[in-house]
Amino acid sequence: MASAVLLLFTIIGVAQEVKDSLNYETSISLGGNRRTGLNVQNNFTGSFLLKLNKSSWGFQNISNYAYVAANGIELANDAKTISFITKSFSDRKRFVPTLIHVFENSLLYQINSRQSVKLGGTITPLKNREQFWFFVGLGYDRAIYEEEVFQNSAKTSQNRSFSIAAIYLQNKHQLIQNKLSLNYTVFFVQSLEESSDLTLWVVPSLEIKLLPSFTFGINYDARFRNVHLETLPSFNDILTLSLKMSLKR
Repeated sequence: MASAVLLLFTIIGVAQEVKDSLNYETSISLGGNRRTGLNVQNNFTGSFLLKLNKSSWGFQNISNYAYVAANGIELANDAKTISFITKSFSDRKRFVPTLIHVFENSLLYQINSRQSVKLGGTITPLKNREQFWFFVGLGYDRAIYEEEVFQNSAKTSQNRSFSIAAIYLQNKHQLIQNKLSLNYTVFFVQSLEESSDLTLWVVPSLEIKLLPSFTFGINYDARFRNVHLETLPSFNDILTLSLKMSLKR
């Protein structure tokens, strides 16, 4: 099990351009810590969000980076980016065809490079709760691992490719109106070729509004990955404390 606690500061900018009906939202988060003395540690995290919407098209990119070193040993040097492209054919937007692309490299998960493409639909089942949606689709996943000793798997090389099924879910609850909210995201990816090869990623967060422009957040990131790699722990998690500042016009 690997765990960490980090403090982040987030700045968010939101803007809307009326002339060409382009809406966009962007945010960036930076954080980390440095320790010297008996235990030398250097931690850095960063994340970036970009949303674009124009007419019936939508684009969203979520990128994350983490670097952790302790006593001269590099423990994490991980980058991950997820991109969503949507195309709606109705004003109701209850079902929207969606293409998802994922790129990842991770020292923590021993991945030299991983790319995944999924095609499916984003479903918003409740008319008055647009913040609750889920994605269901099929795709293809190709990963190159640092190690090549796999257990209970017909695929034993560093290069592992699978047809996959994927479910993503996102929701938000206002526990105290405009004061306290609970957000959570769930990702589940299942190999269609090896039934025991799967990934479950759960990210709940609690946000407390301090002032109109400032929010304090507690975020928990837990991932269970069963990919048969002998040296890779199945469970890893990270706890993040964040202070977010929002700017709007």
